[in-house]
Amino acid sequence: MKTEIEMVNKKIYNDIVISKQETVYDPHKFREFCISAGATKLFDTILGSITRFRHSADRTCLNKKRGISFIYNLCYCLSRTCNPLQIDHALHLKSNQINQERIETEHNMGHTLARRTANNVVNTMSESHFKSFEDFSTEATEHK
Repeated sequence: MKTEIEMVNKKIYNDIVISKQETVYDPHKFREFCISAGATKLFDTILGSITRFRHSADRTCLNKKRGISFIYNLCYCLSRTCNPLQIDHALHLKSNQINQERIETEHNMGHTLARRTANNVVNTMSESHFKSFEDFSTEATEHK
């Protein structure tokens, strides 16, 4: 399992962190993501560990999503740069005005970015958004 986690970690880094591809949250697509990384058993092993035959279809679907979260957290523990889930969660917390103490608790649990890193992400997104808006305005003016 350790080798497969490392394979997924490398794929997250290359595809999502470096190449800026969209973070995968759909269970079917995430399973395929793992397989394409060479981790052919990881998703099914974790799902099998947290799901029982007695579970309803809804519970199994929820466990698939929890399994995705678990794998992302394992990869984040290996490398803090492999943090797409933590970035999304930090943005969610900040948009809901969560206080700094709660954000720090979530960070200590591995669920979100450190407060400073989250602030850097927000600032980078703000700068990028402003640049995109400027480019749109310039292009619209040029093309009337």
